[in-house]
Amino acid sequence: MVERRYAPYPKWLGTAFAHLSIATELTPILEKVLASRDWRERESALYEACHYLAQWQVRRDVPGAVDPIDGDLHARPFRFVDSLQIAASLRESIEDDALRDLPNIGAADQFLSANFVRAVPELTQAAFCALLNTEILRSGRM
Repeated sequence: MVERRYAPYPKWLGTAFAHLSIATELTPILEKVLASRDWRERESALYEACHYLAQWQVRRDVPGAVDPIDGDLHARPFRFVDSLQIAASLRESIEDDALRDLPNIGAADQFLSANFVRAVPELTQAAFCALLNTEILRSGRM
């Protein structure tokens, strides 16, 4: 999403990612995540990756992009970038009220892994509508 490219099928995500301009700098960071020997190394590498992505959005002038800030888990010793703050800022920058007010659930291929469902548009639509209705009921917007 950060480079406005779409991986047409989940198994192609790695191949598609490798062709992005961001991959040159981000791949080594993600490799550190995979090579981590313990949770502290993994946490540090994940923090570095999230921090890099947030700064990349700012450098690319993505509307609503903000410098990354550290999250807080009620004085717990975990280090992370506050992605909720970033997402809220990006959402707030959407000028169209109807678009901005849509539930924050993403596209169907972000939550469906069943190929047989995604291969049939009617099933994909039904799954999306079911999730959308659940989200609307939960938010009280009905």
